[in-house]
Amino acid sequence: MKNEFIVVADSESARLLRRDSDTDPLVPIETLRHDAGRGGPEAPPVSDRPGHGSADHHSGGVSFQPRTDPKRREEERFAHRLAQVLEQGVARGEYRLLSLYAPARFLGELKSALGPAASKALRLAVDLDLMPYGLDELERRIANVLSSHAAHGQASPG
Repeated sequence: MKNEFIVVADSESARLLRRDSDTDPLVPIETLRHDAGRGGPEAPPVSDRPGHGSADHHSGGVSFQPRTDPKRREEERFAHRLAQVLEQGVARGEYRLLSLYAPARFLGELKSALGPAASKALRLAVDLDLMPYGLDELERRIANVLSSHAAHGQASPG
């Protein structure tokens, strides 16, 4: 069994990595992309017209739905897709610990979308955008986060 999945993500892509201990090198597993989040041709058509329609089907009543930003909806979809992948990984025994690194808004979406098994495996959830960095820089920055958390008693080494 692999010890830990490390997920480095933003609202458009996620890099899945693994390692067997905090001192082992990161091993890239897969990169997931959500092209619809970029507004490309794969993006589903959405309407941003607020409040049109009735939710209560009674005569004379009009209910206005809160406006949801299409980009935000796509972020939610990607977070749910990624959470399913992580939940399946736990179910298959691919890892026992999970660490997430993402910007705050996407991190919140992803954490709320995690299933029970992935939530239980969650070791760290860090508001940090690491997507622009290569593997060597990821190693360095993640090691800094782990040493900082360990110094403050917030993380138990795997």
